[in-house]
Amino acid sequence: MNCFEPPARRKLARAGFDEIAANIERMHTRLLKQRQPMVNTMANPSEEGVTVGMCFVLWQAGLHRTERLLVSAGRAVGAGDVYGLAVLSRALLESTAVIASICAQMHQWAEGKITYAEFDASVTAALVGSRSSVIQDGLQATNILTHIKRADRFIDERGLFLVTAPLATMYDVMSEYAHPNMSSNSCAFQVEDAGVFRFDHGGTLRPGHLDLIGVLASTAQIYTTVSDFFHGLLAGDGLPDQTATILPWPQTRKAPRGL
Repeated sequence: MNCFEPPARRKLARAGFDEIAANIERMHTRLLKQRQPMVNTMANPSEEGVTVGMCFVLWQAGLHRTERLLVSAGRAVGAGDVYGLAVLSRALLESTAVIASICAQMHQWAEGKITYAEFDASVTAALVGSRSSVIQDGLQATNILTHIKRADRFIDERGLFLVTAPLATMYDVMSEYAHPNMSSNSCAFQVEDAGVFRFDHGGTLRPGHLDLIGVLASTAQIYTTVSDFFHGLLAGDGLPDQTATILPWPQTRKAPRGL
């Protein structure tokens, strides 16, 4: 299964996103290969063993969600749905923030910087917590902005990205598109002359809208890298001594030939 169906790939190719689309496809394939059909949290019935088992569940749940979001984002590109692309990219970023945040705490627990109880509480909240008032007596989930801040600190400390606090920066951009304000409203029209707004109700993706693909690609690359870290810690391999820097999506590309 591919992220981008043929119409979406052709649209991205015309906009000069051939290589970026191919990279996203490769990352999607990696996620598919990491999925497991079942996790037995009682394989090690000790208290800490069950927590590690729940980390595997969290890892697999994150893989499932991220893989589905990438496919849905590909469909949004094919349909010319800039709002869907923005919201799905933001959801992917949130998944990335949670897995990186828990990965950071797993590393801290392994080094004795936080207690087992603190780590267990974070894992449980990430897996089954909720911030909905509809769910009575539910476990309070950690605010996503807390996860983003903790994740960015982990990313910065590892030197994973060329710029600092990448998730917070991209999250701000995605939120602008997701909320009914300037970025979101301007997706609906083009200003032709003073006071003349021409609406594109057909949902055409303009070249500027496809800059969201850059956020999708950068976030997916951070996710796959951190996912490898997460599994490495679970497997007892620890974090790698050297990691490749993830470059932000380049702002230059081939001139679009129309979408």
